Amino acid sequence: MKKTFYSFVIVSVVLLVLFTIGQLSTAQNKIKENTESENPNGVRKTSLTQTQSSDNIWTQFEFSSVDQDALSNSSTASRRAALLTQFLQQGPKLVGTGSIDGQQGRSVALSADSNTAIVGGYGDNNFLGAAWIWTRSNGIWTQQGLRLVGTGSVGQARQGISVAMSADGNTAIIGGLADNNLTGAAWVWTRSNGIWTQQGPKLVGTGSVGQAAQGVSVAMSADGNTAFIGGSTDNNLAGAAWVWTRSNGIWTQQGPKLVGIGDGGFTCCFSQGSSVYVSADGNTAIV
Repeated sequence: MKKTFYSFVIVSVVLLVLFTIGQLSTAQNKIKENTESENPNGVRKTSLTQTQSSDNIWTQFEFSSVDQDALSNSSTASRRAALLTQFLQQGPKLVGTGSIDGQQGRSVALSADSNTAIVGGYGDNNFLGAAWIWTRSNGIWTQQGLRLVGTGSVGQARQGISVAMSADGNTAIIGGLADNNLTGAAWVWTRSNGIWTQQGPKLVGTGSVGQAAQGVSVAMSADGNTAFIGGSTDNNLAGAAWVWTRSNGIWTQQGPKLVGIGDGGFTCCFSQGSSVYVSADGNTAIV
């Protein structure tokens, strides 16, 4: 009887081990593989396959770069890996001319084709702030025109604390959260034949309460006709956002300021508008 019992226990243990191994094999259907090679330009590349569990949960691995060929591979693992492809610096660092302690690079944005860039420098000229436009041709980046400083600014506006750009690169918006004693504002600029011109007066949303810091964040639709401006300290740090639309070159506030609900009844310190983003068509936004 004892012998039969012990035999049963041994068989059960063996079956349990085999079952566990089987489960692990099923769960891990892709293994991490690292191989390194060096191309003729001396750039080291690492190709890999990520581990994927049976329920499509991915395990992250640390690596330095991925073979460019992964971009053309349709597998999910390769696409995920290709996102981590090594980037190479293109030319020297970009430092705009005319800067006075500009703190350039506080904010940046690109056009859809990546050939036009805007760089904000909120500390320029004793925190008046500014922004610089750069364009790329044949892999060479060149500053386009002078630094952009919006008119109508009051005090240390910190223009360039935030920037955004339309898809075609011909319209840009620059936020200045500290304008007029932290009321805040934003400035829109347009490009025609390589010349940048401020479009209309600075944008200051109505209905703000106290030092709203409008312009702490900005976003723009692809066509450049809809802009969102965040004000994170509006109404005792409750925060808000303002929507502006353009028609025939004229910017108009669209509706009252946006303040999200569901804050649990509190009116302080949520800082809505610290960041804003708008969809390409301008019909959906997150604040």
